[in-house]
Amino acid sequence: PAFNYNNLTSSSSGPRVLASSGTIGIAGVFTPGSNSYTISGSTIEFNGSSSQTIPAINYNNLTSSSSGPRTLSGTIGIAGTFTPGGSNSYTVSGSTVDFNGSSSQTVAAQNYGNLTSSGSGARVLASSGTIGIAGTFTTGSNSYTTTGSTVDFTSSSSQTIPALSYNNVSNSGNGNRTIASSGTVGIGGTFSIGSGTYTTTGSTVNFSGSTQSIPALAYNNLTTSGSGTKTLSGTTSASGNLSLSAGSFADGGNTLTVNGNITNAVAHSGTGK
Repeated sequence: PAFNYNNLTSSSSGPRVLASSGTIGIAGVFTPGSNSYTISGSTIEFNGSSSQTIPAINYNNLTSSSSGPRTLSGTIGIAGTFTPGGSNSYTVSGSTVDFNGSSSQTVAAQNYGNLTSSGSGARVLASSGTIGIAGTFTTGSNSYTTTGSTVDFTSSSSQTIPALSYNNVSNSGNGNRTIASSGTVGIGGTFSIGSGTYTTTGSTVNFSGSTQSIPALAYNNLTTSGSGTKTLSGTTSASGNLSLSAGSFADGGNTLTVNGNITNAVAHSGTGK
């Protein structure tokens, strides 16, 4: 039932049904056992002021309150809303959060281990703040709304940046990055590449915002769209094609080398080549 518990444990082999409405509060330890769970409509709230582990089961709504640190464990499925709490710190190493709802879900601004989307619902990346990903980002086949958010790849190890239309993208972990070899990585805001080495074979990067700086990188296909002026920040190359489809292009006195075709040329300013 929907009730505030200290420790909540399930044993034996019977299936468990979480209340179809209301909030199940847990201040201590949640031990879900090996039982199967029916979760429709409920919220589980970890509300302890001390450290708590959020175990690997499928949740409907998952909430954290109070001030205790939280540890994510295994694969945590969320079909509804994830409210990570404003004052909790999270340990996420090795964990996966899977947004698996069939309706629209917001991916909260939070540090994740692996971040996965399954189910068929639309996904909205938080309209402010940073979504940090230390492991693998699996976008699924969902549609995404990305206005205002930053997706930060935080690992010092290799990570792949999947094909998606982002707002801001950053590489704070400074690890090596592989840009998806098919599809288009769209960047509507700022691309902060960090100091890692980039593998770009087969990829397309589209700077799709208004006024933007294009980082000095060896791209495969490079595209501009949107409006305003796109300006090179340093010596840049495109081993594939260059498409300048909107706005204007400024080289900033830098060199851009293109090995493939140049299409849809737009107004150019600068002294470079």
